[in-house]
Amino acid sequence: MKERSKLFAAIALAVFIYVVLRAIFVPISHDEAVTYLLYVQRGHFLPHNMIWDANNHILNSVLMYPVYKIFGVHILSLRLPNVMAFPVYAFFIYKLLSKLRSHLVFYLGAMALLSAPLLLDFFAQARGYGISMATFAGGLYFMNRYFSTGLPKYQWFVWLFFSLTLAANMSMMNSYLIALGLIAVMAVRKFGFSNLKGHLLPYAIGGLLPFAGFSIYAMAMRQRGLLYYGEKDGFVEITVRLLNKFVFYSDDLFLARVVAVLGVIFGGYLIFLWVKRQLHSPDTGTISAVFLLGNAAGAILLCHLLEVNYPEDRTGLYFVPLFILAATFAFDSVVAKVPLMKFTALSLAVIPVLAITGGNIGYTRLWRELHIHPGLYEYIADRHPDDNTTVESYFLTATSWGYNTIIHNTLLSPIIPTRFANNRADYAICYRDRCDGLALTHDTVYKDPRNDIYLMKRNLPWEWEAFEQAEELLKYEGNDEFINFYVTEDSVTLARFEAMDLRLSVKSDAEPLLCDIVISARNENDKVIHYEFMALNWMREKWDGNTLQARRMVKLPEGSHKLVCYVWNMKEAEISVAFEEITLLESATE
Repeated sequence: MKERSKLFAAIALAVFIYVVLRAIFVPISHDEAVTYLLYVQRGHFLPHNMIWDANNHILNSVLMYPVYKIFGVHILSLRLPNVMAFPVYAFFIYKLLSKLRSHLVFYLGAMALLSAPLLLDFFAQARGYGISMATFAGGLYFMNRYFSTGLPKYQWFVWLFFSLTLAANMSMMNSYLIALGLIAVMAVRKFGFSNLKGHLLPYAIGGLLPFAGFSIYAMAMRQRGLLYYGEKDGFVEITVRLLNKFVFYSDDLFLARVVAVLGVIFGGYLIFLWVKRQLHSPDTGTISAVFLLGNAAGAILLCHLLEVNYPEDRTGLYFVPLFILAATFAFDSVVAKVPLMKFTALSLAVIPVLAITGGNIGYTRLWRELHIHPGLYEYIADRHPDDNTTVESYFLTATSWGYNTIIHNTLLSPIIPTRFANNRADYAICYRDRCDGLALTHDTVYKDPRNDIYLMKRNLPWEWEAFEQAEELLKYEGNDEFINFYVTEDSVTLARFEAMDLRLSVKSDAEPLLCDIVISARNENDKVIHYEFMALNWMREKWDGNTLQARRMVKLPEGSHKLVCYVWNMKEAEISVAFEEITLLESATE
């Protein structure tokens, strides 16, 4: 056993170093940047004061906030809670596998569980999934301890870890429900109704009460239309196929069907052995099988009965460790009975081999096209430190761009979401074949060294012509929520308006300053039909008289009757805003 623990520790340490390197060097993704900008930076991540969205994994935000306050906005500090969750995960994986009889199966299962692609990615991401896998492993371990010892204290630990799992990742609701059912059935079977006294309190207070609270939260999310991720096209077609895409690097439907059948075989075999033992205390293999098949059945039932989408990639992440655990314990049982079958367990080596061949410290496969590499940002910042250079990109890169603006302490104009067919921006950021439409008008000036993300520069600048300048420039001090700085109902102006140059200085003691520069249009009925914004807290955490110079290309919809541009001071903070330029532009290039 000592040799096992030493070799396991060495493997876990090597993987942990890899996780740390990824946490340092993989550029921030959209979802991570949103977590930081909308929840952690603001300190508003609990249901009573947060912006309601599925992006906010509460436990992750709760842990990120003090680390961010102590160590700042460095990318490693934002990811540190998930990075440190990996040793917790590794510890519980060792404990879960410790009863395996075959040394070969132990090492193969350990390597697969410690290195599984996608699963491993999230220990280096500022999201809730890595944390939830660590606490889920802890919950499974303490459930095994509860069943094997019958001590109520272990049930308290089960519910503690499962509650933390849900707080980190609400897609684990089915697993929590399975835990409630399995513990209820086994407690009655093992102790009988007359001897449940010491087991009811942890079940009711530790298990049912938190589940009720999380259920209320989940219903509130559903009523707001926030449980939107995934599709309804089939469990194998959606859940298994897309997990395969990131674990086995293939989304082939036939492979997905093979994996699904293997999951049923592994889980079914372990449950069959449990039935043969007359349903005595389930071991780790049995528990993993019940959770694997129970989650699959639950996803199918929820889709057919309540039209809940099948979990997709990260929302179905828990299937990865459950599948590997079930396979590992199934192989261990077979090898114990027929030693010559030892070679079958070698199939588990596929996962660490794929992890090694696909290993990198440059990108996350799930969001590869959404990374904004710091070098790309620096290329523009070095050449255009204080002008109104325009940069177009896919809209989901806007938050990553904002994060780079903050950490580089610059004030480049915010990303303009790609929507102009004639490519008017000075620069465009694109991914792989999405760059094809820029070939005639742009030259490649930078390529992300680890991704297929390109920075393209217009080889012939788009010429703009000013047709109106605001004569009265706003200078404001106060704490009003809405502060208009340009309003017009002139139809000629609205017809010619294609871009706006702004230069303004902002000062406030608020940190962060939750203010947006808003450009909106309304129709004849005064209904907003166009809205876009530049968030000041996506550029600076504190504004101390800094000057923002930006050119914003705008495409107003038909029926625009009134242009209203204003500062939205969301928290009514005391601010000083002084506009130095407001210029309306139209295209001068045909």
